[in-house]
Order: sequence, then structure tokens, then C-alpha cells
Amino acid sequence: MIGQHKHYKMVPHCSTTTKNSHLRSRAIAPLCGGDGIKNLNSNIVCSLGFWCKTSSGDNVFTTAGHCLIGTEGPWYHKPWSLAGSPNYGDFIGYKINAVNQPDDFGYISIAGTNVLPTYFIQNSDDTAFPFLKIKGNTDSGVGALVCRSGISSHVACGYIVLTGQTIRDGQTGETVSNVNVISITDADAAPQQGDSGGAYFEFKSEGNDVNAVGTHIGSSCLQYPGSPACAPMNVALMQPLSHTLALYNLRLIVAPQ
Repeated sequence: MIGQHKHYKMVPHCSTTTKNSHLRSRAIAPLCGGDGIKNLNSNIVCSLGFWCKTSSGDNVFTTAGHCLIGTEGPWYHKPWSLAGSPNYGDFIGYKINAVNQPDDFGYISIAGTNVLPTYFIQNSDDTAFPFLKIKGNTDSGVGALVCRSGISSHVACGYIVLTGQTIRDGQTGETVSNVNVISITDADAAPQQGDSGGAYFEFKSEGNDVNAVGTHIGSSCLQYPGSPACAPMNVALMQPLSHTLALYNLRLIVAPQ
């Protein structure tokens, strides 16, 4: 994996008080899927996925496993307003579990007293629906339109073109299975470094209700049926949430019906 964006071969809304690295806010900072997280020891930035509970009832937030592998120390909240800046927000917690093969998945504790997990996904570029409400989770098949929220590229969408793929990193030799491949329809939709771990979702209907779909784990150059000649980073890679939730015995927290 290259850097931290892999290239293969009633809870409050998500508005938050930001601050620089030398200040601490007294306001509670809601955590949303697609918000950034920063590890100060390694200076790594990735994105949050979904609020879940473990089998023992502990609150955790998911992200990509390769963000957490080899990193120690605390993780801090990094809202969209601080993207591209060295600054960060409140303390969230520590790595609990992380793998990067055969899955690329992990989660961190929610130990900070100044943060609050939510069942919202960050979409604050859209003034009509700045916060998307997770109502459930679903498996999305070939042809489905799914969208991704992450700190670097914010929200971008594409169509699933392949499911159940096994991919191998040409540099490290690490292999990840159960991967869905999503077309990048234009340059604006391309994931960027920092988006790893971010939330994939599918709109349920008009409005801000969505179903959780998966975790963003990277991008690649891949020839797939109906695609033109392979161009650099023409697809994004997602691991389905239904697979990882069951495997790691996590329960997704959703909005009341």
C-alpha cells in the first residue's frame, strides 16, 4: 500500500467547532462518516466510516485497516474544514483492531470525552442535505450507483462494475478479497489520499436517508468489461460492510425508523 490511500494493482448533526493544533474546544464534536482522522505519531490522515458497537457493547468507529497497521498512539478528529491543514480537532481514541489482508478493515475506540459518535455521513458541500442519515445497510450489486464520503474528495459517486474480486498490491504482495470495484466517471470523482476508510453509501429515496454499503480501501488501474483502455486510477475499491460487520462481530448503529 502506498501512503495511506492504497493503489493496487438523537444525536447532533455533524457541524463541529474547529481549532488549531494548540487549542482545545469545549464544544462537543460530533463524529460522522467521511470526517477525517489524524494520527499524530505517524502524521497519517484517513477517514471515518461507520459508528458501530462491539459484541461487548463498546462504541467504535470503523476505517480502513491499512490506515491503522503500524500506527500507535492517539487518533484525533479532523473535520472537512481542516483538510489540507496540519491542524486537527479533538481526541477520539486508539486503534482496537486492524487487518490489511485478507480484509482491509479496522476500528478505533471512542474514548474522548469531547466527541460524540453519530449515525450521519458528512455531506456539508450540499446545502440542501449537508448530513445524510444512515437508516440501514445493504449489499449493492453490479450496476448500482454508490457514493463515497471522505475528507479529501468529499462526496463522489460511481457505478459498481465488478463484485467479489481479489486484488493484490504489486509492491507489498498483500492480497485483499471480497472487493467491489467502482468506476470513476470523471476526475472530480477520483478518490485521493486521506479518503481511505471513508463511508460508501446508497441513497434510499429522495431526501437524506441512505443505506451504508462499504469501506473505501483504495484505487487502482483496472480493465473491466465495457471499459476503455486502462488509464491510471480509473476505479475505486470498496470492501462491503456486510462482510466486515459479520466477520468482526460488529453492529452498525442506525437512525431510528
